[in-house]
Amino acid sequence: MAEPSKFSYIVQAEEEDKRLDLVLAKRPEIASRSFAQRLIKNKHVEIDGTIINKSYKVKHGQTLKYTIPVPEVADVEPENIKIEIVYEHDDLAVINKPAGLVVHPSYGHWEGTL
Repeated sequence: MAEPSKFSYIVQAEEEDKRLDLVLAKRPEIASRSFAQRLIKNKHVEIDGTIINKSYKVKHGQTLKYTIPVPEVADVEPENIKIEIVYEHDDLAVINKPAGLVVHPSYGHWEGTL
């Protein structure tokens, strides 16, 4: 069974007084600022042993510890969605995607996607 990934980082001098979410989003394991904010909101981030909010201004030398939880398995089921196929080949399909149709399932858009 997979385990959450744990990381530790010492805040650098050039990061002094920057928001926690911005500093965290620069870490290579973090995919985006919104992912960093979600980790903070879900209490997976602490500074010097204390849970902090996303707008906290970090200080040089503080220890930033964060845990990336095991990703949830998306149970995606095929759906019958009307799309216009412009070109189709064994390894390629070109479609005319309607505006507003999400391409793949993501946070908040689990159904009704291409």
